[in-house]
Amino acid sequence: LMLDEQHVRIAVIIESIVNQEPNDEHAMREWERAERPQLQSNLEQVFLGFFGGYKKFGIVDRNAINTIMTEQKFQISGAVSPSMAKQLGAMAGATHLCLLNFTRAYKDGAWKDIGNMRLLDVESGNVVAAQIMDWK
Repeated sequence: LMLDEQHVRIAVIIESIVNQEPNDEHAMREWERAERPQLQSNLEQVFLGFFGGYKKFGIVDRNAINTIMTEQKFQISGAVSPSMAKQLGAMAGATHLCLLNFTRAYKDGAWKDIGNMRLLDVESGNVVAAQIMDWK
């Protein structure tokens, strides 16, 4: 990110949350609804920790993103297309979208949380960074 030369505003969006625990559907919806804002907040804090000292850096308010997605009836499930990234970013005033796919899986006798994060440039729709995060 070229923080010294241009303003950078990142919108954090959770594309998907999957819990592989065999449980009832209602409990999974409730868990996802509770987990989504926490994941958004955690990623926003990571970005602020790294870039918060730069005057030209900002985070798009997650309530604004959620409102836009609801009003425009964006259904994000899986990969965000370059045209959707441009449209959503422009509406939110974001230069970049941070997209997270989060999975909770049972492996080797323990629960494991895995996040697959991509950072998209809104103008081009290109992925400028990607990271797989392993939360223990």
